[in-house]
Amino acid sequence: MRVFVIGDVHGMSDTLAELHRKLEPRTGDRFAFLGDYVDKGPKSLEALHMVRMLVSQYPGSVAICGNHEDSAMRLYAKAQEQGSWDGLHKADKEPWLKSMSQSDYDWLRTLPLVARPLDGVILVHGGMFPAYFEKHGEIGNVPTDWHKGGGKRMDRMRRFLRVRHVYKPGALSKKGKPVDGQMVSLGDEGESTQNWAEWYDGREGFAFYGHAPQRDGLPLAHDHALGLDTGAVFGGKLTAFVLEGEHLLRAGRNHIGWRSQARGSTAHPQQMRAYPVQVQASAKHAEWLEAFEAD
Repeated sequence: MRVFVIGDVHGMSDTLAELHRKLEPRTGDRFAFLGDYVDKGPKSLEALHMVRMLVSQYPGSVAICGNHEDSAMRLYAKAQEQGSWDGLHKADKEPWLKSMSQSDYDWLRTLPLVARPLDGVILVHGGMFPAYFEKHGEIGNVPTDWHKGGGKRMDRMRRFLRVRHVYKPGALSKKGKPVDGQMVSLGDEGESTQNWAEWYDGREGFAFYGHAPQRDGLPLAHDHALGLDTGAVFGGKLTAFVLEGEHLLRAGRNHIGWRSQARGSTAHPQQMRAYPVQVQASAKHAEWLEAFEAD
């Protein structure tokens, strides 16, 4: 049995189809998608439908929610509530939203916030942050209706969709208040912040995440996490990380093998049952994406 952990697709359905062919899945294999199947790219609905098909076709597969699926759900619900798409300007930039069916919307509402496809492995779209665990301890069971759940715990947990950086210990806000361990707003990164995965100690299992595109096409490796958004929609690559068997990933980037291999390490990934499979995307789609790049 193999598990294919796949990074952000962003409407690149043709690239996903090519990756599917390259993986040559067989009976017993599973897919594990990290969110952001839609927006930015040319074929969001096709990508969404392909992910739905693969999750359905291969028992045990899972697709988690990304911030773009979360946005799509909120916009669709708003359009339904007011009876039109008037005033919902994102739909002008992402016209696929107006073609999304009730079935698509209902499926999006089933997407979990986090998932555990194997013992010792956790999937999260954006990331996690220390302040959440200081307040609430372990992640625990996440309600299936997390997208509409209330309370401070769920408000903080929804940040798992968008977090990229966290404040380092001792960091202070502009008003002089302690902010260490909290999520950093996009654009506020600096010397007092760090990638969330550099803080993460593996307490919830080895984490695979998306959301942070790597333009060099290389997954971003940390001791207890691996980022798999390799910028397919920007002309980079679409990446699947293959886990063979009931494989428990050990901490340490050399145990993962990918970036250490790519950067010239003496590690020997061929001895491991965990390895990347990639497909190069077409660069022609990047030309209209500058307005979306920050999100």
